[in-house]
Amino acid sequence: MFSSSSWWTEGQPYALDLSLEVLEGSSHNLGDLTLWLRIMANTFNPMRPRPKVVGLYRTGKNWSPPLLIDSCPEKVQVDRVVESLRAMQWPGRDLDVVATKSPVSGWQGVELRARLDGVSGEVVLGLQYAGLEGVDAGPLTGLYQAILDCAGVTDQPAWLRGTWKNP
Repeated sequence: MFSSSSWWTEGQPYALDLSLEVLEGSSHNLGDLTLWLRIMANTFNPMRPRPKVVGLYRTGKNWSPPLLIDSCPEKVQVDRVVESLRAMQWPGRDLDVVATKSPVSGWQGVELRARLDGVSGEVVLGLQYAGLEGVDAGPLTGLYQAILDCAGVTDQPAWLRGTWKNP
C-alpha cells in the first residue's frame, strides 16, 4: 500500500482529488449513469499511499452491469492529468467552453470537479452529442482523455468524441 520515497521524488509535488461523472439522458428520462471516476493522489508526503482510481463504467449497450474500477495508476498517468490541469490553469479560473449545438434529441451531462493543491473548481456541461467549442475545448478534451487513460478506460466514449457531425 505504501510507496517508496523514490517513487514520488521527481517533479513538482501535488495533492489531487478529482471526480468525473457522465450521465446520458433524453426527453423521456432524467439521466442514466454512464461513468463515475475519482482520482486521489498526494505526492507531498512520500509515505502516503500510491494514487488511487475508483469508479464505475458502463462499457456496453443495453445498460450492461458497470465495470468496477479500483486501481493504482502509474505516477506518469496521474502526472499527465495534473500537467493538463496546470496547463489550463484550472482550477482557479473559469473555462471558455460550451457544448456544440446539434439537432440530436438527448444530452450527455458531464460534471468535472477537481481540487488541486487546495484550489477547487467545477465544470458542468450538458453536451448534445456534438462535442465542445471554445478556447478551452481542446485542452478540456485532452484532460478528459488523460483522466480516462489514468483509469484504464481504453475506448473513447461517445460523449467525448461526439457522435453528430454537422453536414
